[in-house]
Amino acid sequence: MIGLITDSASDVPQEMIKKEAIEVVPLKVILGEQEYNDAVEIDEQRCLEYMQENFAKTTGTPYNNVKEGFDSLLNKGLKEIIAINVSNNISNTHSVFQVVAKELMEKDNDLRIEVIDTLSISIGSGLLMSKAVELRKQELPFDEIVQELKKYVPQDLYVYYVIPTLKFLKAGGRIGKVSGTIGEVLNLKPIIEVGNDGVYHTAGKARGIKKSVKKMKEIFEKVTMDREIEQAAVYTSGPVEVTQEFADEIKSLLKDKGVENILEGKIVPSMLVHVGPGLVGLAFRLKYQ
Repeated sequence: MIGLITDSASDVPQEMIKKEAIEVVPLKVILGEQEYNDAVEIDEQRCLEYMQENFAKTTGTPYNNVKEGFDSLLNKGLKEIIAINVSNNISNTHSVFQVVAKELMEKDNDLRIEVIDTLSISIGSGLLMSKAVELRKQELPFDEIVQELKKYVPQDLYVYYVIPTLKFLKAGGRIGKVSGTIGEVLNLKPIIEVGNDGVYHTAGKARGIKKSVKKMKEIFEKVTMDREIEQAAVYTSGPVEVTQEFADEIKSLLKDKGVENILEGKIVPSMLVHVGPGLVGLAFRLKYQ
């Protein structure tokens, strides 16, 4: 059997993690002087309470945590492992995984580890893990699975989202190449995408969240024209009712296009602290050409 490991920022659904025995290494969420293991020791509510008056922070996966994650798979007798990470241009998590993987393989010549930088974020990265699960069930050889997964990166993994405010992205230094679109005085809301370079870009903009969501759907329609959508995901953040209404609109659009494999959920705290409540996100994986 091939072992699968990822980071918590890849937002792989909990049900999939448990059912498919995926090892997940948590990032660190920092609230003031306190550090918490992402999605393990801290939840959305605790983050949102803190973020009402403060800016939370995150750090990538610590070396020891990554080592423990790999050791957990090695202790099960697994000699072939595939690691899937969020973009190294947004988080240093991938680099830490690479360091640990290299050290482990130097100690054991029979061990094979492939660490894949998805150049994506959140469930965009999680969608590649979902594909890895699918390929593993087909009992394909290790090299073939790795080869198939790499075909999707970066051109066939898409992530778009809109958020009510850019202040959390700016505070966390995750604004990427979106800064030139800031026009909050005019209520301009950018549709943010993860580009092929693995950083945030502006895909479009509109005045107000409602129009931004509409614009995001239009972009989706254009990008997916004449392309097969293998899997999609609709993720949100916070308890905002209108956010769920927008998410339902996107799900309806996906179903109208014949997409049946739709993942739903909320982003983990390590993602939440950088975008705040009210996020409406759409991710999808296209069949590579």
